[in-house]
Amino acid sequence: MGLARSTVDFLRRQGYDAVHLREQGLQLPDYRELDGRVLKALYLLQAVPWIAVTADTLAHALLRDVRTENAGTLRDEIEDSLKHLQAARYVVPKGDGVWEFLTGAKKSFEEEVAGVTVRQFERRRAARTALRVALTNGTIVWNGRAEELDGRTTTLNPIFNRHVAQTVPYVYPKFDLAAVKPNEDEIKATLTVAPYALPTVGAALDIFGQDGHLNQHSAVVEEVRRELERRSHRGQDLGGKALEEFFTGGDYGWHPVIVRLVLAAMFRAGMVSVKAENVHYTDPSVPAAQVLLTQVRPFRRTVFFYEAIESHASLTRPSRQDIPGKAGGGAGLAG
Repeated sequence: MGLARSTVDFLRRQGYDAVHLREQGLQLPDYRELDGRVLKALYLLQAVPWIAVTADTLAHALLRDVRTENAGTLRDEIEDSLKHLQAARYVVPKGDGVWEFLTGAKKSFEEEVAGVTVRQFERRRAARTALRVALTNGTIVWNGRAEELDGRTTTLNPIFNRHVAQTVPYVYPKFDLAAVKPNEDEIKATLTVAPYALPTVGAALDIFGQDGHLNQHSAVVEEVRRELERRSHRGQDLGGKALEEFFTGGDYGWHPVIVRLVLAAMFRAGMVSVKAENVHYTDPSVPAAQVLLTQVRPFRRTVFFYEAIESHASLTRPSRQDIPGKAGGGAGLAG
């Protein structure tokens, strides 16, 4: 089929001629005749601004006989050829399946970029190797005390864990209050299980007592309660995102799952209520309210209200499913 005569004439008026390309010659390993045809067609076609030079475009341009050649098969062969040419840095992909022929300065630039990338990778690999050697066979100095590493530890995790554990109390003085492995499933359980099962939820944090009531003496509950009360009195941000940032940073460094778990327990006990999308929820059995604590994004958009009621300190408010004759959840109150 070849290129349309009008296209060739246009290219020649713009100063392009395939003869120049032929004179360059291709220096490709395992050179194939199709590689040269693809490169020449790409060189010509990319000069036409309204043509997106894709493998499909090249296949239609290079199809010699529609009766004996298949455009789909030729396109697949051209895609292989383009990858071959890309490896030799004659062409580069530009996105959306479009390809560009590199000439002169562009080719030199691409080769320089590739060289820089390789050098950077080699430097990073060398740095990682040196760091690994130093951490397994070097000396760690902490708090004025030097410890020689004997190289017997082949993985870095134990080394980091041992020494980072020494720094944590200085960076996060209250980290130990919630130094447990977080379990995100416990958030849902806090809002849904029967009261008798609550003592098993968040047991490592001592969130619930053996009677299923919220343990007001739990260190994590007391810290969150105190901060909610402080913010309420001062009119400060009570949003989930603000609370998460406060307890995951500052003196705490807690895992964000721990923050949501404690707030879920306080919601179950009636110590807090929640509001999102202009709906105020006080019933922890409402599915829409549960989502505000079990899912990260809704949680960060939720506002928490501290319910300063003396009687809630020792009681856990039952969910609707705990009350005889009350199955499922009710609707939230319009705010």
